[in-house]
Amino acid sequence: MSVLEGKLDPKGRLTIADAAEKSGLALRDAETGLHALVAKYRGHLSVTAEGDLLFSFPTGFSRPWIVRSTIDKAFEAVGHALLGVARFVVRAWVAIVLVGYALVFLAILFGLATSRGDRDRDSGGAFRGVGLIFRVIADAFFWMWHPFSPFSVGYGYYGGYGLASGYGYDSGYAAGRRGYAEQQPAGPKVPFYERVDRFFFGPPQPKKDPLEAERLIVSEMRARKGRIGIADVMRVTGMARDEADAIMSKLMLDYEGTVDVTDDGAIVYRFPNIRKTVDEQKPQQAQAPKPGASSPQKGLSLKQVPPLTGNSSGTNLAIAALNGFNLLMSLYSIGQNYTLHRLSLLLQHVPVDRIPLEGTPIVLGIIPLVFSLALFALPLIRLALRPFKKRRIDAENTTLAVRKAALSSLDKGGVTEAQVKSAVEAATGKTADEKAITKEIAALGGDVDNAPSGAVRYRFPDLEREAKALEAEREAAAEEEARVGKVVFSSET
Repeated sequence: MSVLEGKLDPKGRLTIADAAEKSGLALRDAETGLHALVAKYRGHLSVTAEGDLLFSFPTGFSRPWIVRSTIDKAFEAVGHALLGVARFVVRAWVAIVLVGYALVFLAILFGLATSRGDRDRDSGGAFRGVGLIFRVIADAFFWMWHPFSPFSVGYGYYGGYGLASGYGYDSGYAAGRRGYAEQQPAGPKVPFYERVDRFFFGPPQPKKDPLEAERLIVSEMRARKGRIGIADVMRVTGMARDEADAIMSKLMLDYEGTVDVTDDGAIVYRFPNIRKTVDEQKPQQAQAPKPGASSPQKGLSLKQVPPLTGNSSGTNLAIAALNGFNLLMSLYSIGQNYTLHRLSLLLQHVPVDRIPLEGTPIVLGIIPLVFSLALFALPLIRLALRPFKKRRIDAENTTLAVRKAALSSLDKGGVTEAQVKSAVEAATGKTADEKAITKEIAALGGDVDNAPSGAVRYRFPDLEREAKALEAEREAAAEEEARVGKVVFSSET
């Protein structure tokens, strides 16, 4: 491949013979190298009326998408790093900012209320004030985590009241106060800190598998008797046509495939070796389905805007209430100048008028105020960005809907403009974008075929010829390709 890169001029189209002449390679090696270059530089394959393959490279021997991809990945990596730090901070501060501060503030309010009614100023007053704080905190923790408490924030049961009720995946069955033993988990056990994390940062996104597309294509190869085309790749992966062209050239090298051009100019990819199996039921499979709706279309599944939090409304309300309580109490502490020293004197029953104002309440004022405001800002920012995310997903769903309608029509003589618009409107829930439809139809190689009735119909000649040729190829494919030979030696014996 490196020899071809150094000798070939990527402008225009090249035949295998052109590559062999300019590089000095054998025809077989030149063809293999050209397919590798198509995979690397997202080139294109064309076929002449005589059945010759032509290779073209729209971007030359350069990969401008790599630069964009690198920049995107860099920003994505920085974003993930910042998000990871933020998630760690939130998880580390859950007990302090939400539960811890709430309990401390409750203890302070209770202690102050008690100190006003108790005028005993003996030498043990300070110890009673401190002991009272610890007792209230202990009681609060008991009621926050006790399974029978209506305020429980338990770690894996759902259906009760308060914070324990209804995470987003639960069944909705309200066990109520029937007892902890009767409450049955109906979904994944999600701890309270995870629900808090989802409230502020949204539900976690599944990690992308870099080999998923290749697995889907290989599975399609085996299901279709080792004969597939570009339309099959687009259908199972959701790829655009140029991406499907590139990955097919790569798969030919990886899985010992060959490419052939039929008499009517259709390009057929054969992978007979991928069919080998010891499963005796594989060769006797029914004939592969036609390229219509019966074919698997996992890659063309519509995308959905992820939920804002993934929690139930009750859980979100409880978390917001805790954070709101901390916010109000921090403002109150700043207004009352509750420094730690001043607060300790109040709990020792020292009259307020004898305690001078001093300093700034950092621990009970500034810190919880800043964190509470920041925590409220995060879901509000994500909420404000949702329309932009919805717009982007609608654009992707428009492309997928057009692609699905086109690929499902290859054995039906095309698809009407009305059917395409209807598919797009069903996918996005709004009026179809005609410019986006026209762009995707052109990318699929579609032609406009005006029916006698005046209705606009889109046809895809290249893909239709490919589908017809593949059907014939699969009918003629020998079942012996899938069978392994007789075992003549084994180390087991």
